[in-house]
Amino acid sequence: MILPAPDLARRLEALRADYARRLPERIRSVEEALAALMEAPADAGRAGEAYRRIHALAGSSGTYGFEEVFRAACTLKSLFRSFLDGAAPCDGLFRSRIATLLNLLRRAASGPASGGYRLDGGIKAE
Repeated sequence: MILPAPDLARRLEALRADYARRLPERIRSVEEALAALMEAPADAGRAGEAYRRIHALAGSSGTYGFEEVFRAACTLKSLFRSFLDGAAPCDGLFRSRIATLLNLLRRAASGPASGGYRLDGGIKAE
């Protein structure tokens, strides 16, 4: 069944609104996975779970048009990937960068539903 354009637009907007309501929960999920990993940085299972959650947040936020969340999540994913590849040790600087990006994610998610909070500080997706 093909929906008329106004019906389709209404359904898509309803999906986007539902995603916006659940976005803080998704970000908390990423935060929890990263916190668990920081307790045991050598735990491959925790690292894999954190990466999966970051990857899912980046993909879903882009799909639903949350550009600023998408950009911050992609930057977090890139930084985290460097940790997984052994290029970034789990030191104070790495943890500080993770904390900064999580803060940006929270700020972006709390912005207007029309596109999110505008990020400052030269953050760009890779």
